[in-house]
Amino acid sequence: MVSLEDLLARLRAAARLAERLHRENLERFTQEALRLLSRGDVRDAAEKAWAAYKSLLGLLLVRRLLPEIEGEAERIAGEKGAEKAREYIEWWIETGLLVPSTRQKLAEITRRLVDATGDKEIAEKRREAVLLHLYFYHGPDIAEITEEEAAETIQSLIDWIKRKIKQYGLL
Repeated sequence: MVSLEDLLARLRAAARLAERLHRENLERFTQEALRLLSRGDVRDAAEKAWAAYKSLLGLLLVRRLLPEIEGEAERIAGEKGAEKAREYIEWWIETGLLVPSTRQKLAEITRRLVDATGDKEIAEKRREAVLLHLYFYHGPDIAEITEEEAAETIQSLIDWIKRKIKQYGLL
């Protein structure tokens, strides 16, 4: 049986790797979204803006939520046992630190980040990011957004991401 301390050490190591990945992706996807948008490739720019948003969440998650996640794992171990704590930590290592795209999990992570930072814009911008994700995969009819509206939303989201990078000192 692996000890809770060993599991928490694995979580911290995974968080360091996730932080590096999110930092690199945040910079790359932000630049790619703007480059594609300037070339008129709105659909692909929409997906890069979505990915930049997820990378921003990932960086904030690692920097702001890791102590809370560790505390929750310790609480679970005390109340429900080591196996439940292991499952919880493994989920964060394998899935959570990478910021899942499912609406329910993304909404939960967003809510936790809003609670941790007090920044309600994180949740507000999630709606825009999800809309752009839908636009990329399904086009304007399903997303119910025109190409012009998508381009404006991409620019708005990227401008907001750049402000958040500065506000939180992420890059």
